[in-house]
Amino acid sequence: KNLTPETNVCFVHRITETERIFENIELSDVPAETRIGDVLGWLEGKLTVSPVVTGEVLKIRQRIIRSLENSLEDFQIEGATYVVCDKSDDAIKPKFSLKTEDGDKEFWGIDIDAELYEQIEYGSTVKFENGKYVIA
Repeated sequence: KNLTPETNVCFVHRITETERIFENIELSDVPAETRIGDVLGWLEGKLTVSPVVTGEVLKIRQRIIRSLENSLEDFQIEGATYVVCDKSDDAIKPKFSLKTEDGDKEFWGIDIDAELYEQIEYGSTVKFENGKYVIA
């Protein structure tokens, strides 16, 4: 995430099957060719840049940027149905990502209520009715 040569540390997000944590690691442990945004993995006890995973993350990042170019109004059309393509990990302030049924448009960061958050799954279909989203 952030290389800080003055303090000789690299601030990273460590993501495992069970947790997400933020930590600092020594710059000497980071491969010299590492750039901000690279995904690192452990190989034979050493951190290495994972070009395949980094490429996949870049594709996701580009998809999110493209989705931000769409307007929330495109996803609040009365009676329209949308496909859930992502939801936040935060159940306290839940958000989700929708795409149009034809897949032409996508929008990330739509606020939803906690009840709907619990009901939806990736690939669920929701309908915009009376100013809110409901399971279709």
